[in-house]
This record gives sequence, C-alpha cells and structure tokens, in this order.
Amino acid sequence: MWGRTFKSPKLHSIDSVTKVLKNLDGLFRFLQIRGVVNGQILNASNIARDSGVSRTTVNGHFEILTDTLIGNKLPAYEKQISVKEVTHPKFYLFDAGVARCLSHTLRSPMDSFEKGFLFETIILNELKAFNSYNDLGGQFSFWATNPKGEVDIIWTQGKKHIGFEIKTNKTWKSEFSKSTNKLRKREII
Repeated sequence: MWGRTFKSPKLHSIDSVTKVLKNLDGLFRFLQIRGVVNGQILNASNIARDSGVSRTTVNGHFEILTDTLIGNKLPAYEKQISVKEVTHPKFYLFDAGVARCLSHTLRSPMDSFEKGFLFETIILNELKAFNSYNDLGGQFSFWATNPKGEVDIIWTQGKKHIGFEIKTNKTWKSEFSKSTNKLRKREII
C-alpha cells in the first residue's frame, strides 16, 4: 500500500544537499516565503524574485521539499471547464504549524486570510491520510478561474469526482457554493 500512495523518495541526496548547502541564505529566504504563501497558487518566478535566487533554484527547492515529504503540490484540475482556468499547482506544507513557524507568525494572531489557507492545509492533509489509510486510490486537485472562482479540493477516482469547499466561517454563505454548484451543474463533481 505505501508504495502505491507515496512516490519513493528520489533523494539524490549528495547532489541535492550539496546544491542547497551552497546557497543556505537563499534556502532560508525561500522557506520563509514558502511559509507565507502556503496553500496558494505556486508562482516560482515571484518566489525566486522575493527570495533573491533563480527560478531554477526555487524549482529545485520545491523538488527537495516534495521528495522529503515536507510538502506536496496540489495540481490544477485538468478538464477544460472555463476559459481563464488556473493551470499552476498549489503547494502545501505537511503541517499548518510549520507554515506559521517558517513565516515567523507562530505567536501572532491569525487573520482570516491566513486562517483559511491553514485550515485548507489541515483538511487536505487529513483527506490524503484518509485516502491512503483506507487504500482508496484516487487523486487530489483543485479548480480555479481568474479572478475568483475556486473549488478548494477535488478528489478524483476513475469517473467519480467529489468537490470540497473549505471555509472557516461560523455560518455558511450561499456564495461559498458558487463554484462547486457551477461544476455540479456541468456534472463534473
């Protein structure tokens, strides 16, 4: 079961570690920014600019985080549904507390924006654990359009698709369901 769920870590250890050690300052800036943008759409160019390293280096850092199971990419749903769909993946760290620690906000109060991404991180990781533990198979993705349409998580197994909209609000608002309803009407989820 483990081999089907997780890719075996391709730790090209000596080469990867050597490359990272040569640019520790860039790695630390990258990790700090990575914590701040946890759960958001991945834009390697922006992170490279903010970290002061090349885009190739940023992609290498993401590869190391993925290979070591510190984080994982959530790909964009691939079925063409709308014209302006987001195609870049999101990246989630394995733990919401680690994201806060890396962004140096561990002891700061959370605003609702940050709370939403952290809650998504927790739910996604729990869904992946449940999927793995119960050997369900299937893949996770998300669907988004510019500017604001989004379904936070889509679990796909064969022809079955289940959409999840994740919110931290105490009361559900009908606008939260707008994107999931759009996909349901088209019989995608």
